[in-house]
Amino acid sequence: MANYDDLITRAQCGDKLALEKLLLLYQPMIDRHSRIHGRIDEDLRQFIYLRILVNLKYFRG
Repeated sequence: MANYDDLITRAQCGDKLALEKLLLLYQPMIDRHSRIHGRIDEDLRQFIYLRILVNLKYFRG
């Protein structure tokens, strides 16, 4: 598997496979932060994914 920095750089350049791998890597953490009353709130999870996608271009690691 590609290293973290490489995945971010490739995702920032539009590599959809790298973005998918990056999101899968962080899916457990995203799911933890998407829980309300012990259940995953799909709208909240989708909002988190959207914020990641919108702001990925600004990330500097």
